[in-house]
Amino acid sequence: RKQGSCAVCGQPKVKVYGNYAVLACYNLNNPGSIAGGFHAHRAHRNFPVCGNCALSIAETFTFAESYLSSSMAGQSYLILPYSNNPEVREEMRARFGQQPDRYQLGKHDLVADELALTEEFADCGDQLAFALIFYKQQNAAWRVQAEVQQLLPSRLRALHEAGKTISRAADLTVEDKKERKPVQITALTFRNFSSASEAASADTLRSWLAALFSGQTVNYRHFLHNLVAKLLDTGRRSPDFLHWLTRHAWGLYRYARLTQLIIPDPATEYPAMSEAIPNSPYGRYVIEHADFFRRPELIVAFLTGCYTSQVASVQRQERGADPFTKKFIGRLLSRQHLQRLYREGHGKLAQYGKIGYVMTGLDPDLANAWVACGDGWAISDEEATFAFTIGYSLAYRIHQIDTQK
Repeated sequence: RKQGSCAVCGQPKVKVYGNYAVLACYNLNNPGSIAGGFHAHRAHRNFPVCGNCALSIAETFTFAESYLSSSMAGQSYLILPYSNNPEVREEMRARFGQQPDRYQLGKHDLVADELALTEEFADCGDQLAFALIFYKQQNAAWRVQAEVQQLLPSRLRALHEAGKTISRAADLTVEDKKERKPVQITALTFRNFSSASEAASADTLRSWLAALFSGQTVNYRHFLHNLVAKLLDTGRRSPDFLHWLTRHAWGLYRYARLTQLIIPDPATEYPAMSEAIPNSPYGRYVIEHADFFRRPELIVAFLTGCYTSQVASVQRQERGADPFTKKFIGRLLSRQHLQRLYREGHGKLAQYGKIGYVMTGLDPDLANAWVACGDGWAISDEEATFAFTIGYSLAYRIHQIDTQK
């Protein structure tokens, strides 16, 4: 301790303390970039605070840990409210002082759940903001892993509205006589697609969440790569769960577009685009999701997925099994692979005497889409696989919804 100026309140010539242990900021016996060097007698230079401020910081940090800390998808975080408006600050102090339990986060998913503070201060608009800090606390170590310095209530509302839009999407919803199961976008959804394997990538998850809350974008191709890699891994390990996972991958993609987390590579206007879109339930679905189906190649891949769904359904009826699906489930699909699936699928339907199922619809529509595509093929195998898998997993639901309109 030494006489000096407090770094918090600015009061000069007071007894100050350094190496603030409650936050475990410094390790004096290890190399590091700290102002006081590595000598205990100079530790006060690292962050000098007076006794009153040290107590205030300790009490504030304890309060934040007790009421304003939580975790989502395995990531611990603090969310600290602040405002440049003196009236809003004073109102926050009063409410936290009177009813702190009201704002205790508990187990709180910021992606999916509303914050009590944003609801009560809705009239203040973005005069209230939050600092979002992802951290790791282990023994005496307390480490910031990612940070969003300004999370606005308007951004949280936009995220929640996007989540509601996805949960209302009929094509992503499974319905039976007992219940309706929509796709709910949560932090856990992001975690599930942060890695192809069962072990999630904490670094990828944090980077996605930090970008999501701060209104920034992530690399489109890396994001799509993770979605497709997870679908392929699931197809190889647990093919029975592929349809379920596809709905969530497609829902997460659309959520990421609604929130501007991803922005696809720009596509030039394709002259034969309208010729590739059939006048059918699947064509109307393509038009509805034109943001994704930006090129004829994607329509070809999607319709091929719908086609193979029909082939697999017929094979299950005829044989009680669908070995045809082994030709594509868990595999990255190229243009040549899609062409082969179309030919072999056509042959299988003819073999079972069921070619009539597609003769007046999917078969000529898919053939026409290939013609409209021409010699060009400007999409990646991952984009083709994603579009194909959407068609394969959702073909029945898309047709079902269209007939109900």
